[in-house]
Amino acid sequence: MAKYKKQGSRKTSPAAAPSISISPRKSVETASRQQTIAQQRAGFALKKVLAVTPDKETANRFKAYANSLPAMIQTNGIGQALAFAKMKGNGRGPEASAWLALYKAVSEWLTTGERGIWPAQQDVMEAIVAGDQYQYQRAHAEAQALLSWIKQFARAEIAGDSHE
Repeated sequence: MAKYKKQGSRKTSPAAAPSISISPRKSVETASRQQTIAQQRAGFALKKVLAVTPDKETANRFKAYANSLPAMIQTNGIGQALAFAKMKGNGRGPEASAWLALYKAVSEWLTTGERGIWPAQQDVMEAIVAGDQYQYQRAHAEAQALLSWIKQFARAEIAGDSHE
């Protein structure tokens, strides 16, 4: 019983910290300005999906390719999968537009701002070949996480069947 002092009718621990009162309004305001990386990915992905929805044919192809690109990255690696997407994006028509939109989305995510793995690079392909193994692994994981959101939003926002 030496640990506790009796003060009035309450027992308190000598190591108890004084309580600090924080205004609930202030903590809500602060929390609303900060977003998790998952929220940032989701917002970015939704913007990219909504950008392709006006053209139905491109949108349907985008949805199909968004479903297949994560598997390509897992099987072949991010470098080869993005090189394939960039190659398919060279051309005309809805197929090329859809591949190019996917390539640009992943490229922009990996090379832009504080969240980007290569913020100093303009092109993700140059960054991949110049980067180290740790950056490559981070890029792989970030691309998969981003594409997971893109795939979900494409399924939700784009009506109709996917064209493979």
